[in-house]
Amino acid sequence: MNKITILVLLMIGLFLGCSIKNQGEKIKVQESKKQTIKRGQLLSSEFIASISKDKINDYFPERKEMKGNIDDLPKYDIDLYKIAYGSIYQGKFVELSGLIVVPKKEGKVTHLQYHHGTLLPYRAKDGWGSQDAPSLYKGNLPKAHKEQYETRLNANYLGSYGYLVSLPDYAGYGVSTNLEHPYGVNTQLAKESVDMILATKKFAQNKNLSLNEGTFLSGWSEGGAVCVATQKLIESQYKDDIKLLAASSMSGMLNVIGNMKKILTEAPSINQDLGETMDFLLWTYYSYNKFSSKPVPFSQLFKMPVSNDLDVLKNRPSSIPSKVLKHLDKDTFDYIMKQANLNDLATWIPLAPLFLYQGTSDEVVPFAQNPKVALKYYKEHGGHASLQEYEGHSHASLGLLQLKDMIRDFKTLSNKIAQSYILKANFIPSIIIPVPIIAIINPISFPITAIRLFPSFLTIKSLKENVT
Repeated sequence: MNKITILVLLMIGLFLGCSIKNQGEKIKVQESKKQTIKRGQLLSSEFIASISKDKINDYFPERKEMKGNIDDLPKYDIDLYKIAYGSIYQGKFVELSGLIVVPKKEGKVTHLQYHHGTLLPYRAKDGWGSQDAPSLYKGNLPKAHKEQYETRLNANYLGSYGYLVSLPDYAGYGVSTNLEHPYGVNTQLAKESVDMILATKKFAQNKNLSLNEGTFLSGWSEGGAVCVATQKLIESQYKDDIKLLAASSMSGMLNVIGNMKKILTEAPSINQDLGETMDFLLWTYYSYNKFSSKPVPFSQLFKMPVSNDLDVLKNRPSSIPSKVLKHLDKDTFDYIMKQANLNDLATWIPLAPLFLYQGTSDEVVPFAQNPKVALKYYKEHGGHASLQEYEGHSHASLGLLQLKDMIRDFKTLSNKIAQSYILKANFIPSIIIPVPIIAIINPISFPITAIRLFPSFLTIKSLKENVT
């Protein structure tokens, strides 16, 4: 493999991030209401559709051509809701949107938030565009190839399996198409994700849904990075608000620093046409600068006029790096690398279990330069993480395998948590209740009775059953 091929793979991995019955009125917040928006505030919710468990497999016909079998996952009918919630974007409070999937089951449910992969900020012919934002899903069969692929897979199956599933659209999609999507800016996307979690909890309260304590996180590709960034933010700033059970990053780019450094130094010298790969390379360059605290002039990064994200995606004159990218001077290079450092996910210490899943032949996110590097750092610094390798698998071939393995790992972890409750119960000291008190409770008592307090086994049973 030559030098350019390796670099192209790194560029794809860092910047591609992913892309391989009833409806009410559109959610809208009046201008006067926007002044009172708060982070994590549930602004509105709207019922979209119900899907029978018998239809879940029918709505994902792609499964027949993929490795793995998920036909046994659907257990419950599901209801889909679109919500609007408050978040923050470049220092201002904004309205964002997302999808919530509610399983029709008795008892408590466990919350799981899923983060989608790259969506182009405009309509794409074969899916993976702005029309695929989770909140736009109508609960039906796809009309175009790969349309609503991730939502039909992860939202439908995880919901029908028994999870309460939330899926943030991210800024730039759904109700916020007036905003530019902060592509690859993990620090910003994590804030939006946390706000979606808080809004989902309020949604559950409003619907009188009983939730088990704790939240799982998941995501694929760009969403795999957002998932880990959200875990990082929760564990540093929101531990009192959100109890994180575990996170699963499926083929997500984590080693931002290592890959970015190599790309910044070598990409401007490449004279090979990279085609669509350039979309994501330039988009990330643009976003890291656009959403930084003190952006440098775009003229220091590009050889073409740039004023918005479409200029680097649809309006660029060439897909040859050397014709559109400038060699950076030291100050600019250091500044962009500073942004990479802020968004890096391979040099921190996860506290809750972090499950990594990736194929060894991933052509989008390089295996050796990504999960291996991150896992090494996590383990050396006492982080709680594991990596499952899929020999010979590519970026997109793992959809069903990753999903089932994540469900397995989350179920195993939940059972361990429930078992720990039982073990702890055995160490609760006995309480000696004198005769007069016992007599009031039960006249037929021994003079002195020792009563051991136990936790509610109904609660333990609920935790074990409702996370499966």
